[in-house]
Amino acid sequence: MVRLDITQEELLSVLSNLDAETLFQKLESVKPPKAEAQHKESKSIKKKCDKWYFGWTIDRRTGKPIISRDTRLRPNLSKLIGYFASIHNINHTTVQVTRNHPPGLDGLHSDFRDFCPQDLISVGSFTGGESWTHRFEENLGTKTSTHNNFVQMNGHLPHTVCPYEGIRWGLAYYDVAAAESVNDVELGLLASAGFAAITSEEALRRAGAAGMQVKMVSPGRFGHIKNKNK
Repeated sequence: MVRLDITQEELLSVLSNLDAETLFQKLESVKPPKAEAQHKESKSIKKKCDKWYFGWTIDRRTGKPIISRDTRLRPNLSKLIGYFASIHNINHTTVQVTRNHPPGLDGLHSDFRDFCPQDLISVGSFTGGESWTHRFEENLGTKTSTHNNFVQMNGHLPHTVCPYEGIRWGLAYYDVAAAESVNDVELGLLASAGFAAITSEEALRRAGAAGMQVKMVSPGRFGHIKNKNK
């Protein structure tokens, strides 16, 4: 029988010695999001590669952060993925999880809604699959290995996954809102899901250090400043 989540006993048994290989094994033990091979006729990345979102997502009706559907369906896996980031001093409200994300130009995109840098890591049994980011200043790309290794990235820049062979799980940790946008109860619900919200001040500090141009549009919410030359 295909299962949606790991058990609480499994979660507790691995927390004391959690590494990238253990995370990979637990991800492989549940029904994965659909891979791009199942959507060959589609030209949309979203349809080519289904995604899980753990932690917060933004409610389209209210514009406020809420606990995601995937978090509610897979609470133990959510806590495992959130805890994995925290032991590497990575703190974000949200993570996007994919299995065998389309590589090359098929996966090229930018995340202009980001208001501070992402932290990326990939786990699995694969070769290749580096993160590729286009840098306008040099007019060239930068290739960085994320295999069992956290890498910080400015999501405003076009980026994709280099070609690879094997099974590659990608985890992109990022933020959808800062702590000031919600009350203490909602912050507690996020923490119980395995994630944490940073302050607006910390978000702006991280953005500035990464060269991202963002502005605050409301308490805990941000927008990006477009550069017309790029």
